[in-house]
Amino acid sequence: MKDFFNSKVMPKINKFSNHHYIKAIQQGVMGIISVTIFSGIVSILKTPPFPPTADGVFATAWRNFSEANAGWLEIVYQMSIGVMSLLAIVGIIYSLCKYYDLQPLNYIIIGLTSTLILSVNITPVDPENVAFGFLMDFSYLGAQGLFTSIVVGIFVVELLRYMNKKNIKIKMPASVPPMVSQPFEALIASGAVLTVVVIVRIILDSFGVLFPELIIVALEPIISGANSFWSIVLLIGLSRVLWFFGIHGTSIILAVLMPIMIVNGIENLDAYNAGAQPENIVTMSFIIFQLGMLPAAISMLLVSKSKQLKTVSKLGLVPSIFMISEPILFGTPFIFNAILFIPHILSFMISVGAAYIAMDIGLVGKTIFGIPQTMPGPVAAFASTLDWKAVVLWFVILIISVILYLPFVKKYDMQLLKEEEASSANEAS
Repeated sequence: MKDFFNSKVMPKINKFSNHHYIKAIQQGVMGIISVTIFSGIVSILKTPPFPPTADGVFATAWRNFSEANAGWLEIVYQMSIGVMSLLAIVGIIYSLCKYYDLQPLNYIIIGLTSTLILSVNITPVDPENVAFGFLMDFSYLGAQGLFTSIVVGIFVVELLRYMNKKNIKIKMPASVPPMVSQPFEALIASGAVLTVVVIVRIILDSFGVLFPELIIVALEPIISGANSFWSIVLLIGLSRVLWFFGIHGTSIILAVLMPIMIVNGIENLDAYNAGAQPENIVTMSFIIFQLGMLPAAISMLLVSKSKQLKTVSKLGLVPSIFMISEPILFGTPFIFNAILFIPHILSFMISVGAAYIAMDIGLVGKTIFGIPQTMPGPVAAFASTLDWKAVVLWFVILIISVILYLPFVKKYDMQLLKEEEASSANEAS
């Protein structure tokens, strides 16, 4: 089984996880997480997390601050979260250019221009006098435009790269400095890409739709499926199965889910700012309810008698609190460990499933705000939901997971203890 997986399955999984498109999407989307966290802080300042009728010095001061500074707070929010698709495409194109060893500046400029052409509607302020300017609709430059950024980013880089590879460019004399010659040499390829983009826009306009709308409709079955209870539970379970075989399953699964999770999270944040109830469960912040390897570390501390597990649990406990799992995963080890395989898989699936159900039935508030993934669980549970019941849920899940691990850890510890005693006896003799 182990040899089959290493020789047949693992190469295909590694090929997928290391594909340059997957890496570019990962890096492009990860690059905007800091912006989403910052925007979440701005949202709390802009929309106080208590009813308008709340009184008291603190609540009144906060409400007065948000009302007095609503203008610039809204600008900060809209110019960060509101244009996240533009931010993402910069990261996606930069990553692809780095992979292909290309100078990214022109690719990024053409990518941004293409996204704006495909995503933005403009209307004149005064139809009879365009000198008064235009109104731009930014609706699809935010979270709803993220999938457009992925498609456009890959398309722009590949088409420009192909045309440059075929040497389709204006030839400049060797005496012309590169700073002057490069923009002219790229003119034909850039013009061709933008022409294709304009043609697509014209065709879609005839049907009364924008390109992001088309992408959203096409991806709707995938997005809906990824947001379901069984999808998230099984995908999280699969990530732990991959870890059993020594593959970083978290990065592979998140590479697929991350764009959907970020879009869901931004939609929840928009709902919060609008005074509505968030609807999405599967967000990046939702992942904190899987608890990582903390339950395993605690269970080892409780029952371990072997030197190995005592040492590993002491060294791995603090990192596990901050969602850093590698010391426990590799120190125990969990890789190809048949005894700990069942609790390892079940603890993650049960944790995520319990959190999903609790949020789905309204027992606990859904996640709203982006948080650093290394934030300790109880703090992260409250910071992402502003619901004290989320902290209770986190601790309930922790207790259940620890209880699940205990008999299996005890069995594995006894095995290690016998091996250590045998080793000591051999050394003594």
